[in-house]
Amino acid sequence: MNDAIILDKPTNSPMKFIGGRKFILSIIVVILTSFLCWFNKIDQGVYSVVIVAVIGAYITGNVIQKNK
Repeated sequence: MNDAIILDKPTNSPMKFIGGRKFILSIIVVILTSFLCWFNKIDQGVYSVVIVAVIGAYITGNVIQKNK
């Protein structure tokens, strides 16, 4: 039998280097929400709810992905 270890191909994609789709989407939502709050288009309460929801979704997504 061949006892060689088969390794997955390394992924050197820019998306992986930056942090992945979940991370980029989370950062975009945080930046857009910050701008909306800065220009008084949304209330501070809405800002805090959105930030908590985005961070919670990001953490939950990572936990689910690692458990698969």
